[in-house]
Amino acid sequence: MVKTRSIILVTTLRTALCFAVTLLMVGMSANAEIRLPHLLSDHAVLQREAPIHLWGWASPGAQLRLTFHDQVVSSIVDSIGEWNVWLKPEAAGGPYELIVAGDGERRITDIMVGDVWFAGGQSNMQFPLKGFSNAPMKDSAREIASARNPSIRLMLVGRKGSNSPLNDITGSWADSTPQTAADFSATGYLFAQGVAAREHVTVGIIEATWGGTPAGSWLSMDTLGNDASLLPVFSAQADLLAGPIHRGEQLDALSQWSQEKNAAPVRHGWRPDLVSWTPTSIYNGMIAPCTGYSLRGFI
Repeated sequence: MVKTRSIILVTTLRTALCFAVTLLMVGMSANAEIRLPHLLSDHAVLQREAPIHLWGWASPGAQLRLTFHDQVVSSIVDSIGEWNVWLKPEAAGGPYELIVAGDGERRITDIMVGDVWFAGGQSNMQFPLKGFSNAPMKDSAREIASARNPSIRLMLVGRKGSNSPLNDITGSWADSTPQTAADFSATGYLFAQGVAAREHVTVGIIEATWGGTPAGSWLSMDTLGNDASLLPVFSAQADLLAGPIHRGEQLDALSQWSQEKNAAPVRHGWRPDLVSWTPTSIYNGMIAPCTGYSLRGFI
């Protein structure tokens, strides 16, 4: 009788354990998340007539099935939770939907295939369609009012520096409207407007800008390391970060000009921003995460 009860108890415990494990696995499956980079968001534009690179993150070992337009491809997530696939080139068109399934499911909608351009740089590229407070743009109000253009999609990359290359940015694709275009690069927007009118395709513009920053912050470590002539960038920018900048007459003239323009005067004790002035920092935070995206070109 004791032996029978022991067998029943062990069997019951095994059944309960199996049930608990099953619930845990179901819960893990329900909570699993396929993550895509912010470049692959609703309203995205993918480059026409070029191989299309898709990538993201999921549970290690998961088997994924990706569906886009008429293409279906598979991918197995690697040991560190990353996956990537390449689709065959597509002609201009859309809107399409991207479905990534197998470890949960993600759907990205309203995707167009057209031309994608990358607009990067300092204040000249950052200068928005609405202008700066002390630097108005000609015909700004008219351009903003007519900015509802279904042939233009805008991606504004959040400003972020990093000591090492990041794998994602902040920001998401948006339709061109008076609200989204007003704060977007005027150069980038007007360029997209011209290309869309000439090519008759949807044009996506990725803006990655940060005014008042040195060239060394926009360079990759590989670039600096492979060209000995660029190595002084490190010491030069380090000197600037170490203390106030003293430029004598040049600063005095700039300060006087700023006061005349009703802007804040430039002071001799000004220090550059630590994040944006560190060599390679902007490349790592804002450019490196975009290097996997297929593009038509750069402005």
